[in-house]
Amino acid sequence: GGILKKGTNNHYVITGTLGKAIKINNPTSGFGSTAVQIFKDYVEDYSSNEATYYFYDMGLTSGSVHPFVDEAKVNVHYKYSQMLGNRLFVGNVRLDPGGDNEDHPDWIIFSEPGMPDVLPITNYIQIKDQQGGQVVALNRLMDSLIVLMSKGIFRLDVNSIGDPASWSLMESDKNIGCIAPKGVLNIKDNIFFCSIDAIYQLSPDFRFTPITEAIRDIYQDTSNKANSRLLYDVKRNRILCRFGNTKSTIYVFDLISNAWSTLKFASDESDFYLINDDLDVFGFQTILPDASTPYLKVQSIHNTSSTESMEIVYKTGFLEVNNMDDKSIVRRVNINYESSAVLTCKLYTNGDFTTVRNTFTIPANNSSKDYLVSVRPTGVRAKTVAFELSATTNSAVKINKIEVEIDK
Repeated sequence: GGILKKGTNNHYVITGTLGKAIKINNPTSGFGSTAVQIFKDYVEDYSSNEATYYFYDMGLTSGSVHPFVDEAKVNVHYKYSQMLGNRLFVGNVRLDPGGDNEDHPDWIIFSEPGMPDVLPITNYIQIKDQQGGQVVALNRLMDSLIVLMSKGIFRLDVNSIGDPASWSLMESDKNIGCIAPKGVLNIKDNIFFCSIDAIYQLSPDFRFTPITEAIRDIYQDTSNKANSRLLYDVKRNRILCRFGNTKSTIYVFDLISNAWSTLKFASDESDFYLINDDLDVFGFQTILPDASTPYLKVQSIHNTSSTESMEIVYKTGFLEVNNMDDKSIVRRVNINYESSAVLTCKLYTNGDFTTVRNTFTIPANNSSKDYLVSVRPTGVRAKTVAFELSATTNSAVKINKIEVEIDK
């Protein structure tokens, strides 16, 4: 069998052959010098920039019946997905797109085993959040599906049996939700996500730890947190964080030291970041030249030199300098440190991080050394004090101790 094509759009079914002769379903006196083509079971025609395909049933043996022939609808669109085992789980779904367009932002639909593209609408799980949240992201921890909703975090335990009747759903924390779909990372079976009050780390034992406590005021004062983005920098084992729509300052969380630093851009601010096959991080900036066709400007975030200078900031909490209700006078500050760069030390008092009471410049010192400095000519009266030390360097900075001398 096969299809014979004559000219532009004349098709004949080949019903038999004899030597170099062929038999077709529609007798004809011949084709003369007209060119013909032979196809197996389909014919393709071209006209201008369009291609048309004709498919023919050449008497192929019938296969098995479609397993979901009785299903009313299997066409599902979705915002978020996660593969777990041999099933695809999708969330925040639209049923019958282009038809009824039935939206269910709090539904999870799971595929048939081994068929991730088959999503029967009967395979649904409604996440009944009492606060009325919607699915914002999906991820996985071990054999569990993590459903991150705007008003809570849920855990769907999918056991090895694979029977949906044996699955269990529980709310891990009803007071913590996820607000940024692009602010979710899975790093070595730890999930990091952006919430209203903090960026949280969800560990394999399902403990929630806020990692932004050291910069809590900065994160909580951020507008448009739903637009925040997180990216894992594999080479440097750190998380790059864009808070809200702020592009000039990228906050960096070191996964080894659990310390925060910043990457600041005076120009060429990136709209988003990606990693290539060599694990190098690149920033992409959308350029709109004179309202014409936009293009992307690419810049490397990794310095190609062996060292990379960055701004280091160490900030303490407020410490009491007097156990009584009366305030004390802070006379001198003694700092033991090691740094190849000049340090800047700022003094804050009485729970106020907005007012700098004193600023000290501390010279570079490559060996452990005490540096004693007086606090203004007459000292500063305070009940609590806090310090912020900063430097721009490509070497390590060690702060061994900070001592405060007071008069009561």
